[in-house]
Amino acid sequence: MNMKYDYQSDINYICKAKNLTLSSFANEIGINKSTITRIYNGELEPEESVIDKIYSYAFKNDIKINEYSSRLIKEIYNDYFFHGAKDNIIEHNIDLRHSREHLDFGKGFYCSKEYRPSAAFISMYKSGSVYVLRCHELEDLKVLEFDIGLKWLLSIMYFRGELEEYKNHPYIVNIINEINSYDIIIAPIANNNMYEVIDQFANDLLSDVQTFHMLESIDLGKQIVFRSEKAVSRLRIYEHLYVSSSEKKELIEERNNLHKDVSKRNESIKKNYFHEGKTIEEVLDDLR
Repeated sequence: MNMKYDYQSDINYICKAKNLTLSSFANEIGINKSTITRIYNGELEPEESVIDKIYSYAFKNDIKINEYSSRLIKEIYNDYFFHGAKDNIIEHNIDLRHSREHLDFGKGFYCSKEYRPSAAFISMYKSGSVYVLRCHELEDLKVLEFDIGLKWLLSIMYFRGELEEYKNHPYIVNIINEINSYDIIIAPIANNNMYEVIDQFANDLLSDVQTFHMLESIDLGKQIVFRSEKAVSRLRIYEHLYVSSSEKKELIEERNNLHKDVSKRNESIKKNYFHEGKTIEEVLDDLR
């Protein structure tokens, strides 16, 4: 079954923060007392519009439930992960069959160690929410970690379908074979700003020097990709976090503002390093 939100704890947290009774909270969000009481007691699964009223009220009143929950989780556990889901996921049906091919590292279950990147990822989706998962018995899983560098960049370009004409290049083949032998990949998170840069590099509009200066100027954070069924089978849902329409709106605005800032910075980098570096073809020729 889908894991429900923890309405009782969250409503408690909101009421204590605002010094409200259940009755006064119901008035604040425009629903009747019996409805909020039944939700609180676990007797009623609310409609989406009511859920959003509860959590939007909290967010608009600076009660950041999800950020509080994520801080608490990080203080208690080491084996936690955040996953932004466009739709609900089912606990006993976390597998790789539902993953798309052309993601940063191909098919996988993509997570982060931070709440906000996961929330930002689903901010455009009405039904999007964030799951907190835990993964037990990590010791026997093979983990490969990347930093920003050529190997990482070419890996993402390959899985994103940007290296079709070079897919049989010995260096590319070796990288992909290595990645496919690991259960978990830890690497910088890709975002829309990064994709634009990589696309320009793939189409000979940027040199490798320009590309890396641009990518290093972006705070990408880290993503954890569970790539094998063995790794995915260890994941268990711990908590389900509702991302209200109010929070999603703020996340979208933040992303748009960041995109404008990054675009301006990238134009400056492009001019400053105009005559430096190599094209993708020249880079791969040197690696033969």
